[in-house]
Amino acid sequence: MTKAIACLSFLKQNKIHYYYEESRNTIKFPCFTCQSQIEMNTVTTKWTCTKCVFTGNLVTLITYQKENEVNKLKKVKVYNPTVENREVRYLVKKIDEKYHTKETEKLRDKIEQLLKYYNEKLSS
Repeated sequence: MTKAIACLSFLKQNKIHYYYEESRNTIKFPCFTCQSQIEMNTVTTKWTCTKCVFTGNLVTLITYQKENEVNKLKKVKVYNPTVENREVRYLVKKIDEKYHTKETEKLRDKIEQLLKYYNEKLSS
C-alpha cells in the first residue's frame, strides 16, 4: 500500500486524472507522451503504454514530469465507472422527474437493473 499512496500522491499533486482499483492493485491514468490510458501496478509501480511503448515506473514519471510540460494531461480524463454510474443515475432521475411518464419510469427501472447487474459483475 505504501507505493500506491506515493503514486496516488504524485498524480493528485500534479492534478492528473486517475482511477484507482485497489482490488486489482492498479492505477489508470493518461500516458505522459500520447495521452492514451495506461495502467500502473501499485506493487511495483511499473507501467507500459501499449500505444506509444513508453515504459517505466514512478521514478520515470517524476523525472519526466520535472523535465517536460505535463499541463496538457490535466485535461485528459480517465474512465471511472463509479463516477459514470453516479452521473447516469442522476441524469435518469432528472429525466424521470421532469417528464414522469410510464415510459420514463420503465426506462429508469431498466437502467437501474442494468447498472446493478454490471456493478455485481465487476465486484465478483
